[in-house]
Amino acid sequence: MGQEFFVLLYKIGDRLIYIYMLVIVVSAFLSWVPNLYNSRFGELLRRFSDPLENMIRRIIPPIMGLDFSPIIGIFLCEVIRKLWAMIFRVILLG
Repeated sequence: MGQEFFVLLYKIGDRLIYIYMLVIVVSAFLSWVPNLYNSRFGELLRRFSDPLENMIRRIIPPIMGLDFSPIIGIFLCEVIRKLWAMIFRVILLG
């Protein structure tokens, strides 16, 4: 397989992780507006963001009413993006 394939694969994975991070951010902001959070758009976003956030909530529950799962989820996504980049640097540079 050519190097172009791995570059394309890297870019697709990186963009998907970035989009997932945006979904988490938008879902967190929508939680402040109940009408939007409970709309079809809000439900769609929660379908994607809730699995990760629920896993985080099991480990770190909300503290005094503050839910840190979106922040931790974004941090974890960024760590995964960095690992993704490192893996492809090793593959591409040998």
